[in-house]
Amino acid sequence: MAKICTNQKCEKEIPSSATFCLFCGTQQVENENLSEEERMRKEMSEMQETIALLKKALADAQQNSGTSKESLQAVENLQKQLADMQNKNKALQDSLDPKPPVIVNKTAPTNVLVVGLILLLVVGGLIGYFSFYQPYAFDRDAERYYTFANSTFLRSSQQVGVEYNKLGSLPYGTELIMYNKGYEWSEVKWKNTQSGESKKGYISSGFILSQSDFEILNSIWGDNESKEIINTSKCRIAILNYLKNKGYSDSWQVFSKAKDTKPNSTFFERVTNKNSKFTDFAVIIKNVITNERKCLLFRFEDDETPHLVYEEDAPAAGDIANIISRWNNFQNTYNYIITYR
Repeated sequence: MAKICTNQKCEKEIPSSATFCLFCGTQQVENENLSEEERMRKEMSEMQETIALLKKALADAQQNSGTSKESLQAVENLQKQLADMQNKNKALQDSLDPKPPVIVNKTAPTNVLVVGLILLLVVGGLIGYFSFYQPYAFDRDAERYYTFANSTFLRSSQQVGVEYNKLGSLPYGTELIMYNKGYEWSEVKWKNTQSGESKKGYISSGFILSQSDFEILNSIWGDNESKEIINTSKCRIAILNYLKNKGYSDSWQVFSKAKDTKPNSTFFERVTNKNSKFTDFAVIIKNVITNERKCLLFRFEDDETPHLVYEEDAPAAGDIANIISRWNNFQNTYNYIITYR
């Protein structure tokens, strides 16, 4: 169905449902309360009806047209109107059709994510290296030292004679990881084998030995009694220094009877100086391969530094019963007489 535009100057044929003329724009009915989208869809519907009417009119005009100039002009006008109306309809259709989704370029966020992940791995690796691997590698490769006194305190500070800084009492042969070896104090790490806990602290440098020295000292004990009797650090250092200076192997050992048994392979009395701070120390050492025996006599300075005073080949059997010293006027020195029994 079609109707004529109410505008007398236009009077174009438009769809019967048209609310305005698509040619001149004249409103055909009272304005309706429509939303923008509803108005556009109604307008598009009317355009499609108008396009249908124009196609029909064009077909009739082409069929009935003659060769006159007026007939050809009428056909050309209808073609133009139809083309204009189709273009308007397409534009309106595009505005109503949903727009294709915008394709977000994910390359940039992906790159940011990859870079962030790489940085996280690098930072995590550095933290792991400095916090875990480096301390582990240092402890693994650090020099080992060992306590050689019967009991040595690990302390939190370089101060003796107080109780508050004691971290633990370390028995003979405790392995220590050396961090800083000093003349009086050494910074070390100790792992408690019972609790598994590790502690860092300070220990007196005079009570620890390097691994090689400790192995020499530890090889001296031919029995438990010997280690129990020779229980002071100064006496142990005296024997160690002697073996090192002589270049003796670990075949030299001390064999003793029970503590306080006399005669014994050890002897503790003031022989060289009756007024000395410490008793002198004599000991018989035996080569377990050749059965050779030697008797050694040491004295100590006030700071416990040992000095070998005298040594002699000991008999194949017998322990130290007594040692006396006599002044030799001809040699201007003391002679030492050792009695074995």
